[in-house]
Amino acid sequence: MSKIYYCVDCKRVGTNSDVCLYCNGTYLKPITQGTSVNIIGTKKKEKF
Repeated sequence: MSKIYYCVDCKRVGTNSDVCLYCNGTYLKPITQGTSVNIIGTKKKEKF
């Protein structure tokens, strides 16, 4: 399983560790397995 990263600028999840694919932001945090994240556009939380 590949690592997943969270962009602090646009609050999206991606797999690229260098640059966010959505906003080209460079401040990314690694997400550990089992972390709850919000799904954009809903009030649900899912775990990775």
